[in-house]
Amino acid sequence: MKVFIDIGYYKGLLKEQMNFKDNTFDTPLDVELRSYGSKVMDQTSYNRIEEYYSLISRYIEGKISAPKLQYNFDLMEKAVDAESELILNNLERLAKFSIDLEHDKFIPILQELDEVCTLAYHFGPDDGISDEDFHENIVKNHSKLQKLLKK
Repeated sequence: MKVFIDIGYYKGLLKEQMNFKDNTFDTPLDVELRSYGSKVMDQTSYNRIEEYYSLISRYIEGKISAPKLQYNFDLMEKAVDAESELILNNLERLAKFSIDLEHDKFIPILQELDEVCTLAYHFGPDDGISDEDFHENIVKNHSKLQKLLKK
C-alpha cells in the first residue's frame, strides 16, 4: 500500500517555521519537518532496493571485493541523500511522491548494512569490524533482502 505526503500540511509547516527562524533551539516544527525528510529518504532508499541487492550479490559471488562493496554502498547512500534533498526542495515533486508502507521492513536492514560498511570503510579491521564479521553480516543481510524481495 502506498500513501502520499499531505503537501498542504507540509507547506503550512514550512510557512510556520519561517516565524521561528531566529530561534536557535529546535522547535516541534523542525522535528516534524525532519520526519518528512526521513520518510522521503527512507522511501528513496527503498526505491533502490534492487540496486542494493545486486551490489551485495556481486560481493557474495566474489565479483567485487569488500572495499569495492563498501565504496559503492557509500556512493549509493550519497545519491539517495542528494535525490531526497531534490524531492524535498521541489513541492511539485513532493506532492507526487508516494511512500510504500513496505519500506519499513527494509530500513532496519539498510541501517545495519550502512553501519557495517561505514565501520569497515572508514575504520578497517583494526578499529572497526573484522573482515570475517563484515562478511558474515553482509551474508546475513543479503538473506534478509532475499526474503523481502522473495527471491
